[in-house]
Amino acid sequence: MQDVSLAIKNKGLRATPQRIAIYEALLPRKDHPSVEMLYNEIRSRFPSISLNTVYATLESLWHAELIQRLDVGDGRIRYDGNPRMHAHVVCTSCLRVDDLPQPSENTMLNLMRTAADVSQYRIDAGKLLFYGQCKACSADENATP
Repeated sequence: MQDVSLAIKNKGLRATPQRIAIYEALLPRKDHPSVEMLYNEIRSRFPSISLNTVYATLESLWHAELIQRLDVGDGRIRYDGNPRMHAHVVCTSCLRVDDLPQPSENTMLNLMRTAADVSQYRIDAGKLLFYGQCKACSADENATP
């Protein structure tokens, strides 16, 4: 909890118990939860917390560059506790979102530089999303006659 509190404070935010709990709940998760998913988890520890508080906290953590916010096209914003630049893969059937260990952050930065050179845009940020079917959905589809 000390590291989480310090990380929040180092970004100029107050380390409130709710903010710490929300950030701690997100950090170990690999499922890229929505605000509703985190809200349902946090409510067991903070029964009076509102959905709006969870949303506002996630937005402040995102603006502080402690987390990532992902829009993968499923109508919900997802959150990633890993703020470093990395690629994601999205299942078009079940909407599962996973991190890809590659390309590396350096590769991503090189792609951004190339995009800037080719387009003559000033590139401020980038996300790389791949879409397909996860192993489970692909197996289900192949099993259906």
